Amino acid sequence: MPLPSTLSKKRSFLHYLLYEDIVRSMVTKINKENARILFLGTGTSNGIPNVCCLNVPKPTCRVCSASLTPEGRKNKRNNTGAIVQVDSEGWSRPKTILIDCGKTFYMAAIEFMVKHKIRNIDAVLLTHAHADAINGLDDLRAWTSGGIVQSTMKIYLTKETYDSIANSFPYMVDCSRATGGGSVPTFDYRIFNPEEPFELEGLGLSTVPLPVHHGFYFSPGKESVPFYNMGFRIGDLSYISDCNYIPPKTKDLMSGSQVVVLDALRREPYPSHFTFEQAHAFACSLLPAPRRVLYTGFNHSVEHGEMEEEFSKLSIPTEPAYDGQIVEFSV
Repeated sequence: MPLPSTLSKKRSFLHYLLYEDIVRSMVTKINKENARILFLGTGTSNGIPNVCCLNVPKPTCRVCSASLTPEGRKNKRNNTGAIVQVDSEGWSRPKTILIDCGKTFYMAAIEFMVKHKIRNIDAVLLTHAHADAINGLDDLRAWTSGGIVQSTMKIYLTKETYDSIANSFPYMVDCSRATGGGSVPTFDYRIFNPEEPFELEGLGLSTVPLPVHHGFYFSPGKESVPFYNMGFRIGDLSYISDCNYIPPKTKDLMSGSQVVVLDALRREPYPSHFTFEQAHAFACSLLPAPRRVLYTGFNHSVEHGEMEEEFSKLSIPTEPAYDGQIVEFSV
């Protein structure tokens, strides 16, 4: 399904100017707040290690095997996802935003959210409706069940992602559809227009959607159309976890980002993800150049230490992100 648009060309142009104003204000803001991104996951939908690489008589996958060793632990990767925290005056704790909630979210939360004493989740941003972005949503019941941490959780998503959740997990949008005796998560869904910036309610944070292509819909006898994934810009951070193409208008919205996170699956071509070369070419096209570029979404054909060495030779500061890494930026 193509990117939804109910705007006339005139209104679309006016909204684009509004986008430009908001992005410009992000860049020129004087009293910026300290923020950080914590990577909960930097791997593919399978994650690393892949069980089928380990349970063979003689394992040959060096990356999956290395991920289980202390020296190779940065090769161990959950589904792509992150926590963004913003330190704001008047708040006793950081404002906390979860980006995606995939199949490995709960184990990542136990490992990293507990370690960093992150308890509340003020908002959830969903990029798309693939399993590695939404199949951990049910685990958020631990936060809302009986109001043990919070009574509800705001979920920001597109209409397409909402419809997919309603179809796959009807009880998550209508608790009367639950069939068991257990608790269900309590969500407050906020559908955003991919063509418009929006504010995270109660947080005072402007968020700019970054629509990108993440593969295609294929229908017999019909022209293929892009499947859209949402990246997000929050202050000086632009985060894009899954893409094979970034439209020029989206690139414009990333201008001035100090920290850029980009999908980069592997060296060889793949129909729905950037290669290392494609990610680097895009990063180099950003003006002004970002202060720091981090790749994410790796499969088990690439080893972390080797990527560090390879990326250190690139023309702009680039590094492979790893699970548990924290990178600071400003909002």
